[in-house]
Amino acid sequence: MFNAIAGATIQDVTLEEPIVDVTGDYAVHGDYLYVSPVAAFDMASTLTNVIINNPTVSVEVSDEASAIRSSIFTSAAGLVAGGWSDNLTGCQVNGGMITLDAATTTSHGGEIYLGGIMGECYSNMTNCGSSARLALTVVDDCESVEDANLNVHVGGLSAASTNTVGCSTTNEISVKVAKPTGAASVNVGGLSGSQRYRTASQNTIHSTIATDCQLDETNGQLNVGSVSGQLDVYYLTQILMYTPIASAGCTENTVETTCNGASLSTAIGLLPELDGTPLGWINKGEYEIAEGYTAPSNIEAVTEKYGAYIPEDYLMDGIIWIMTE
Repeated sequence: MFNAIAGATIQDVTLEEPIVDVTGDYAVHGDYLYVSPVAAFDMASTLTNVIINNPTVSVEVSDEASAIRSSIFTSAAGLVAGGWSDNLTGCQVNGGMITLDAATTTSHGGEIYLGGIMGECYSNMTNCGSSARLALTVVDDCESVEDANLNVHVGGLSAASTNTVGCSTTNEISVKVAKPTGAASVNVGGLSGSQRYRTASQNTIHSTIATDCQLDETNGQLNVGSVSGQLDVYYLTQILMYTPIASAGCTENTVETTCNGASLSTAIGLLPELDGTPLGWINKGEYEIAEGYTAPSNIEAVTEKYGAYIPEDYLMDGIIWIMTE
């Protein structure tokens, strides 16, 4: 429907069997490729009761055939491919198939997002649902000695997520990634590939995940969780720019998710830790948890290990509680 929207209001719209096909000899000219039926990219809009029935979204991209930057950035989804500061309520993607094939042959790495409703997502989602089938194939067989990290995020509702409340997923998810040498992070979840900034709570998640990944034994990592593939600390610390206390992670979800036929008991595949100990909080300064007990600051160690989206000096004294239920 739209290439890009900002500050829009879209409500009570139903699309029947939309087809978005970006395959074959299509060449990407520019840094980013976003593909989705309603909006390729969205900034600060409100979407209410937008229903997509049986979409077909097919994306095929290769850096060999495209005039893109030094690494691929591609996002595909059933409703909005890239959403920043949006609010989605009662939106649904019912059935259909979303397929993304990506290949890097002239340069290593990049970012790949695939989600049932949203792809690269920094938005609030309430009472939304997805039952689309998702299929991702990524091959990075570049022979360049200069390696760049390949970051892959796949989730039944969204590839990456911020606040997700009361949503539901019933998805079949297939993820095949081949990067046998060099750095790679593949994050797959029944709800979201990567949890960013805040929490996933009170969602109902029924997803079937199949993975087939060929990754470097030392520098490659596959993270799979029944809710999210990982809690992304790189973005998470930014919360402390805006509030002295917050929660992140997941809580109070109803989950029935399998991976390669086995039940997944881990809610978040990769949680932040220091020296082998999972973190219960991340804080700058000292924070009084209870009378007589003050939590020591760990922000320097956390940002040294995981990096930070913004400089530490910009963060206010405060604490982020990590929820793992």
